[in-house]
This record gives sequence, structure tokens and C-alpha cells, in this order.
Amino acid sequence: MNIEQLNYIRYAVELESYAQAGELLHVTPQAIARVVNETEKLCGQPLTERKGRSIQATSFGRAFARHVRNVSAAYEELCAFANLDEGSLCEDGL
Repeated sequence: MNIEQLNYIRYAVELESYAQAGELLHVTPQAIARVVNETEKLCGQPLTERKGRSIQATSFGRAFARHVRNVSAAYEELCAFANLDEGSLCEDGL
């Protein structure tokens, strides 16, 4: 799993919408859902639950997203520290 995929999960959980997360991240809702589903299988716990046509974050999903925010912040600090340019290692998802 890379930082990009972690952010798919983060925004799906925070926005409680695969469509909105996909729009924000410029990917399809199906790509977001696939990463969420793969991560749920890996963790053995649901990150989201279906509520009609929308999704709702589980308590595990909210905690997972909180950790992803911390990882993303640390990643951004690392990229700034390393003074990496656009299209570099950090842009490619490390």
C-alpha cells in the first residue's frame, strides 16, 4: 500500500463517499472502493458500511483515517526536508 492508496481510504472515510473522494483525488469511485475493500480484507475489519446509496465510516475506519492523516503529514514533512521537486520520489508515491 502506498501513500496515494492510504489517502484514498482517508478521504473516503472522511467524506463518507467514494464518489466525492474520487472526485477530489481525480480517480474513479470504483478505484477508491477497490482500495477500501482490499484494505478491509487485509485488516479483517470494515472501514465503512453501506447506508443505502451512501457509506458511513465505522469507528475502526475513523481511527484508521486519523492514523493516515498522521502518516500523510509526516510524509509531507519528509518531502519538504528532502527538498524534493515536483515529479520526484514524493510525487511518485515513494
